Amino acid sequence: MYSVSSQQLSTPSNRNNSAEIVRLADSFISKKCGNNTLILIGWDDDTYFNMYTQISNSHRTRGQSVNYYMLSGKSIVLEYLNHRPQERDNTLYTVEEFNYNQLMGIVVKHDKEYIDPPQAKSFENKSLTVVSNNLAEDVTEQIQTFTQDDRISYYSNNINIFNDVDGFQREFASELGLAIVSYE
Repeated sequence: MYSVSSQQLSTPSNRNNSAEIVRLADSFISKKCGNNTLILIGWDDDTYFNMYTQISNSHRTRGQSVNYYMLSGKSIVLEYLNHRPQERDNTLYTVEEFNYNQLMGIVVKHDKEYIDPPQAKSFENKSLTVVSNNLAEDVTEQIQTFTQDDRISYYSNNINIFNDVDGFQREFASELGLAIVSYE
């Protein structure tokens, strides 16, 4: 339905935020209690690789697990589970470019069942946070439409959309126990 190249739309001020989005994603996925989904749109392969490496290496301890799935090298799903009952069941989706149909297919599939072992996931109290890397206004509108799609209506009451790292950081820093870093 929609496909936009994020590389054409990124701004110089946000090319330097790779380390910060890695730090924020790791903290969000591993510290945010509940049943949460984080979708990141518009960073490059190197940033996502660093993110997955850090999360995977940091959180493979007793009582935690990290599983991931890669689709054609451009879209990745990462699940973080803290096996204490109902504490953390968080999923991270990353894509370099926003493609409505491709991302919807990935989210619908992986929101329903775990990667390993394949078993049903809960939709109870599920929250969705989408962070894009300063994409054009028309892409931001498409993301808004994406979050209102009936196929993911279980998120309807708990959705946050940010078009930059700063907004995402301001919203969740205190909840995650992070210092706010500014790149201006």
